[in-house]
Amino acid sequence: KPYDEYKASHEVGDKGKAMVERVSKSHVNVRLSNGARGVVHVSNLRWERVDDATALYQPGDTVKVKIIGFDDGRQQVELSAKARLPDPYDEFKSGHRVGEKGKVVVERVSKTHVNVRLSNGARGVIHVSNLRWERVEDATALCKPDDSLKATIISFDDDKHQVELSIKELLPKPYVAFKESHKVGDLVEAQVTGMNKSFAYVSLPGGADGSIHVSKLAAHRVSDPSTVVAKGQKVRVLIIGWDEQ
Repeated sequence: KPYDEYKASHEVGDKGKAMVERVSKSHVNVRLSNGARGVVHVSNLRWERVDDATALYQPGDTVKVKIIGFDDGRQQVELSAKARLPDPYDEFKSGHRVGEKGKVVVERVSKTHVNVRLSNGARGVIHVSNLRWERVEDATALCKPDDSLKATIISFDDDKHQVELSIKELLPKPYVAFKESHKVGDLVEAQVTGMNKSFAYVSLPGGADGSIHVSKLAAHRVSDPSTVVAKGQKVRVLIIGWDEQ
């Protein structure tokens, strides 16, 4: 069989050319040098996201490929075209470092992630927790495709070939901003975020963190904050001091 013959004389990592036989939205089916069948999944066509393989290839095209696997069940060779192209992630990483700032363009948004493109086409991602200092439940409420954002590099993910970014690192720290606009004696609204035996912890306007000592929860003696407040509860509190540390 052509597949068995091809597999016996090739291994993962080998490079070559293939002839496109047919194309669907998600796959490019090809013929290899000895007639064996091969397939390139849409995710392996380009480093950038491709939604429809038919926009790039048509029957009769020649494509440069690299072997990434052998599917004995389907008797076909798994191939990648993007592995033969320069990786924009490697190029971007070599010329940039953690802490650098720049503009990115939003490609797609889910509840938990904002996927973006960097200046040279490399992929980047901003987790919902890195959008604002205050808690964000849904990234789609803040960003949409084609938005231009200013972000800073916080790490490089070599496994996923993507740059991890943050917007909130470029925004004023919530504690600093809150202190600048408030003073001891101010009454403010807060939401309980957690507690232990000694403190109830709250989120203040703008995302600043606050703590209420168990002795300040009620006029009577309180042995456990959970007997007075509950997580998620909104409370009105009085600022009595600042903890710089």
